[in-house]
Amino acid sequence: MQAFRNCSALTNIAIPNNITNIEEGTFYGCKSLTNITIPDTVTGIGIYAFGCCSKLENITIPKGVSSISIGTFYQCTALKEMIIPYTVNIMNEDAFDGCKNLTSLTIYNRNCSLKSNSIGKSTTIYGFSGSTAEAYSKSNGNSFVSIDETHEHVYDGIYDGQDATTVNLIAHGMLTREQVGEAVWMAADCNHDGVIDNLDVNLLNRAGLLLSKVDQSKTDEELLTDSAYTEYLSLIDQKPNEPDSTQTDNIFLKIIEIIKLIIKFIEEYISKGFVL
Repeated sequence: MQAFRNCSALTNIAIPNNITNIEEGTFYGCKSLTNITIPDTVTGIGIYAFGCCSKLENITIPKGVSSISIGTFYQCTALKEMIIPYTVNIMNEDAFDGCKNLTSLTIYNRNCSLKSNSIGKSTTIYGFSGSTAEAYSKSNGNSFVSIDETHEHVYDGIYDGQDATTVNLIAHGMLTREQVGEAVWMAADCNHDGVIDNLDVNLLNRAGLLLSKVDQSKTDEELLTDSAYTEYLSLIDQKPNEPDSTQTDNIFLKIIEIIKLIIKFIEEYISKGFVL
């Protein structure tokens, strides 16, 4: 089924949540399509599904997708960067062939199988050291950038805008606890509420913005009088709030009162001649 094939009037589309598969060539040749929203319910994308969508700029591959089919983004010349989630374990032939402006492709599955000509030579591939992404880069002639340091940086005690990328991927399910490690996972919960979500991402973005306003040439003494720097310091404090001892004591007292009531009930029960 190629429902929207060569539909030149289509510019934006949001796929409904009840769709689980985008079939072969569904949006092939939609030359005016610039944005498409794919829900997390989608697990399959057919061959050439977005082929020759020459104005397609924004698209996010859902974390449920396990493979990038043959020619999925063939000749999508407006694409500039893409993130391939850890769930994708195979990228087939010509997946990004002809994407001449695709400068950045990040692959989070260390063992993703990359078939021949799946990525054009002009694209810089970002991935983990020792991964199949690095091996493909070497054999195909692509530039390769390791993202290992990006993931280490998030727990170095200093929060800034660089960390937001990693935390954003965790928040949206593109990186797992096992992949990033316990230290990164714990540090990613920036506001210590027990959940890694957009609140943490926003905190990091704010920290990065504040840090950009700080004059790094100042001395330590001068920095302490800089309002942006002091706000930054308060924002990046990674220490969880200490529990309120008064609140803890109150809870303990309530437990004691409950125990006393139970004991009193049992004593009255026995005094009336009942046997437990």
